[in-house]
Amino acid sequence: MVVRESSATYKIGNPEIPASAVDVTITDKQLYSGTASEITMPSRVLTHTRNSEVSQWVESVSRTVNAILSDPQDFTFVATELKQVFDNTGGYKNASGTHVLSVASELGLVLEHHFQDYTSTEGFTQTTPAERPEKLSGKTYKIKPPLKDSSLYLTINDAESVVDGETQYRPLEIFLRSDDPQDHQWQTALCILVSAALRQNSAAYHIIDELKSIESVDGYFAPGFGHCSSVVSHLARVMENHCIDCLTKGSSPDVEPALSHEMSGG
Repeated sequence: MVVRESSATYKIGNPEIPASAVDVTITDKQLYSGTASEITMPSRVLTHTRNSEVSQWVESVSRTVNAILSDPQDFTFVATELKQVFDNTGGYKNASGTHVLSVASELGLVLEHHFQDYTSTEGFTQTTPAERPEKLSGKTYKIKPPLKDSSLYLTINDAESVVDGETQYRPLEIFLRSDDPQDHQWQTALCILVSAALRQNSAAYHIIDELKSIESVDGYFAPGFGHCSSVVSHLARVMENHCIDCLTKGSSPDVEPALSHEMSGG
């Protein structure tokens, strides 16, 4: 089996607002057997924006997509989820004249278009994340970056189940609240993707590891967490601690890898 890679780059953003521009590069993995191509599937998504104010949030979305791509499950739901994201401007017409709800929504359209070759493969069956239960329990964490005027509030809701008489907990969705309107669409996109991935039973530690490694120019020391290379990295460390808390109050095979990975120094 021969593996080859190819990539395509797309430019998205509101043509009337240059600072909203984002370059999106999607790399495909092509599996060959003999002379015939057997299957082509995306292996990673990279995003780049010159707007330093939102760059870490834009990167957090692509990193979450990559965590989902690394899981051996259907990944095409990410396009559907992203297309729902809107900003507070009412959207815009992109370079091709199509009205989109936001730049994050346009990213969803790009992914949907790029996934077409894969979704048209014979035998492909798209799955959708499980429905949200009517009742969930959760915690809200206040995060105050020292260089920001306002705080962020991260809510993590857990699913509870009883298996063989043992109560199990696992994170099922996250929400972020912030007063910064510029970050809103990308924070919403991050929450939607992470929540959908968790409902799809993707391993939480894949996502946490991706988000912890995000860097920005305003890294800082956070009490209880040490140096955080970005606000997103701080959020990921809070999520990681929440997963560990799930272990202390019950059993959760979905979050055990996160704990063991951290204890091993990964």
